[in-house]
Amino acid sequence: MRKIIGLVLGIIFLFGTTLFADGVDNDLDKYIADANKTGKTVLMFVHEDGCPFCAKMDFEFDESDVSKIVKKRFIFVDINKDDDETVKYKGKTYSNLAFVQNVLGINFFPVILFIDGTGEVIYDLVGYRSKDKFIKVLKDVSSGAYKEESFE
Repeated sequence: MRKIIGLVLGIIFLFGTTLFADGVDNDLDKYIADANKTGKTVLMFVHEDGCPFCAKMDFEFDESDVSKIVKKRFIFVDINKDDDETVKYKGKTYSNLAFVQNVLGINFFPVILFIDGTGEVIYDLVGYRSKDKFIKVLKDVSSGAYKEESFE
């Protein structure tokens, strides 16, 4: 019986430490490194509870045309400032609220940040966009067209 308990505890310890090593919900440092390796862009959706435009924008992410582009071309990060989660950024860990307010300085929602593999915000989209307009932005960012033209 002791061997079984020891084996179970060992498995829990092994998997628990590898899966939840630092207790961070969103490791932005890792996502940026992954973007650098894969050539993708980090797409960070920043929103809050009770925001009708955030809910509409969240619905756009569920649309099949949008979700296919996001899955194929971006590393998606969902940050709800009201969630009790943490974000790791530049080696420091923040609550979602502290990250949104103190690091990003965002106080209007929703906001979508596009971050390249060096950690630079290459474009920010403030407010709701319809599916068609949002797809155009996604294509422009992923193709690099944002460097040559305005999304508005």
